[in-house]
Amino acid sequence: MGATVDSSGTFLVVDAEVVAAAGALPPPGFTRALQVDRYRVLRVLEGEYDREELFAARDAGEPFAIGDRLRLTLSTELPEGATPLLEDPVAASVLGLFFVVASERI
Repeated sequence: MGATVDSSGTFLVVDAEVVAAAGALPPPGFTRALQVDRYRVLRVLEGEYDREELFAARDAGEPFAIGDRLRLTLSTELPEGATPLLEDPVAASVLGLFFVVASERI
């Protein structure tokens, strides 16, 4: 089933643990590169999601490490012109790729 979308465009809030952290981003260029982390879903707080893991892209910022626990507000919409840097595109195509609208450590 995957996830369901609400009318606000932000459709999923989860508590999750990083299982594969994004690598370093290339230097700025012509595209907006997004880091992509893989998470184990600990709890769904808003929306519906029935898988154990998910991939989420985010703008460059504070690096996450394996084991970090975060509350993620996610959307299915990536920013226009953004390029997610996927290390496992096959798995991401199965689980789906989300965009991190907001995150906080828990």
